[in-house]
Amino acid sequence: MLRRILCPLLLVLAAFGQQGKKHAPSASDFRVTGTVVNALTGEGVARAQVSIGYSENPGAVQTILSGTDGSFSFKHLAPAKYWLSAQAHGFMRQGFDEHEGFFTGIAVGRGLDSENVLFKMRPDSSIVGTITDADNEPVVGAQVMLFQTGVEGGEHDTSLRTQVSTNDEGAYKFSHLSPGSYFVAASAQPWYAQPPSNELRAFVKSSSEDGGDASAAPTPEEGNGTLDVAYPVTFYPGVTDPGGAAAIDLQPGDRTAANISISAVTAVHLSITGANGEAGQPPNAFLQIPFGNTVIPVSARSVTTGSGGIEIDGVPPGHYVVNVQSFGKEGRSWERPVDVAGDAEIAASEPSAGVQIMGSVQLNGKPAAQAVVRLRNRASREVIDSPTSAKGEFEVEEAAVKPGTYEVAVLNVENAAVGSIAASGAKVQGRSLQITEPGKVQLTISMSQGLGRVDGIALRDGKPVPGAMIVLIPQKVESNTSLVRRDQSDSDGTFTLRSAVPGRYTVIAIANGWNLEWLDPAVLQPYLKAGTPVEIAPAHKYNVKVKVQ
Repeated sequence: MLRRILCPLLLVLAAFGQQGKKHAPSASDFRVTGTVVNALTGEGVARAQVSIGYSENPGAVQTILSGTDGSFSFKHLAPAKYWLSAQAHGFMRQGFDEHEGFFTGIAVGRGLDSENVLFKMRPDSSIVGTITDADNEPVVGAQVMLFQTGVEGGEHDTSLRTQVSTNDEGAYKFSHLSPGSYFVAASAQPWYAQPPSNELRAFVKSSSEDGGDASAAPTPEEGNGTLDVAYPVTFYPGVTDPGGAAAIDLQPGDRTAANISISAVTAVHLSITGANGEAGQPPNAFLQIPFGNTVIPVSARSVTTGSGGIEIDGVPPGHYVVNVQSFGKEGRSWERPVDVAGDAEIAASEPSAGVQIMGSVQLNGKPAAQAVVRLRNRASREVIDSPTSAKGEFEVEEAAVKPGTYEVAVLNVENAAVGSIAASGAKVQGRSLQITEPGKVQLTISMSQGLGRVDGIALRDGKPVPGAMIVLIPQKVESNTSLVRRDQSDSDGTFTLRSAVPGRYTVIAIANGWNLEWLDPAVLQPYLKAGTPVEIAPAHKYNVKVKVQ
């Protein structure tokens, strides 16, 4: 599952691509000047570190500090496209007019306005809080998880952003956050929790089965029965049902408090039988809570008992997905949802079969060695990577794949992308793979070389528009999302869409499209009608004009 964290270098790569020539133009006397301001207040940001570099090279050409009024000036620049980035105390590093890692480049040259740039920096936001128990005592060492929810890449996503541990005062802090919507959840174990002894558990079980009096069991002090407690995973503002979690909407510069109180509940015990394994390779089991496009691990104690048995203690009642992994020749991994209200026994003797995927990757009819086959589950956003051998062959572990729809892409092959897919055991639609049932799937992936390039200009009423979201949309985009290419128009309205796989496309430009679920065909259709069609041939370049919508 899943969350994007881009370093400055990757931001530049995402924004402009790195397939152009790396040499710098000759020096000249053009300038890029402007002011760095707080996007919230409009005040100049003094002593901000401002950097500039060529759009096709991530290395900075110059780095300066802004003046007391936030002003900056880069001199002696050659005609070219440049990226701008800035950072300062209270402002994380960000590109000029940045969206999802894309920048608006500054076009420098005769007849172009590259001065008086207003660089609006978004101040950092943060979420702080404390995790306390029912007695208002701090919970030390709790794992606090931050999830971000919203639209990214044209579809709605909720995924784990980061996690931290509480300090000795039960406090936590998430710093340097961008504007957006977030969830916070806390997971911990009571420091005093102890499971009941095996003797107590066996006595209670036998008494119950025989109709006897379980009250004659060893005292709580002997069996630690009163200490058999657990903390359920608790979401802000203090709920254990994921559906009741409250979103925290952050604006630039917000410092929001999100305190969570967690209460210990009587723990339950799960016994898993029939989890096959070989000597020296005991099976393993763990619990997860589904949340958005990800899962939250549940803190519990798991031990193997031999003969394929697994005991899990310290489990709060609730709804979970239980995962069991067994190893060796008879090993298999499986998962199933369970509703746990009390002690329960789960038979693992008939685990659901998995999906075994194997195949080969070919480039110009020859094996593509050292490539990486990537499968992305459209529903869960889970990504599975599998490298190819010297013969271009790959195999994905059965435990990693479940029935579903997967986007197929191949990485680490220069100037090439997936051209076609042939499969047995699954249905192919475009560059997507539909797996409906467990079994074996055989793939043959053919790669296309000689990728195309689309240059263009975004216009409104005949005038260039900077900062528009540009998208290259393939036919039947729902099964060909790996063919989508994006950019953001530069200061002169121009853009470049690189590494386009040959085929038929429509180029669209949307002025405020970053929060739009444009991968939804129903949302996309009105924009396609006003888009610019283009048919890309291998190794060809195209120039288009696109209406900004």
